[in-house]
Amino acid sequence: MVYKQSLQEWIDSFQTADVHTTDRHITDFSKQEISKKEWIKKSFLIAESCIEYIRSTDYRIFVYIGFALKNRRKPFIPDTLSLGTMDKWTPPFIILSKTRMENEESYTTSDILSKSLQRKVFYWQYKDKGLYLSNVYIAIEKPKA
Repeated sequence: MVYKQSLQEWIDSFQTADVHTTDRHITDFSKQEISKKEWIKKSFLIAESCIEYIRSTDYRIFVYIGFALKNRRKPFIPDTLSLGTMDKWTPPFIILSKTRMENEESYTTSDILSKSLQRKVFYWQYKDKGLYLSNVYIAIEKPKA
């Protein structure tokens, strides 16, 4: 499913690049099509592969899984948030970051999901070309010191 060499090359390239974050859809790492019902499971597997490789290096990289919620014309905060109810209009994406996402918005709904997943969850929204785009980010693990 995941091409580990491709994943490792992506991480190595990011480590040496002069950028703070990068992301790729999970489908970029698969030779076969991934069905929507498998998106969440595969995204965690790919993120765990990233962590496994990062542990074997001296890289200080944070790994997140991102889920894009549907485009909205107005800003909104969802009433409920769970892996099962998130809109799945685009495959999840893996985010590599050289800085922790502590600055992103944390709302009650993301705090509830954080508790159920036992991982930090962030809700972030921005405006692009007149549309409010909303993302949910799940922290996979803190990097080693």
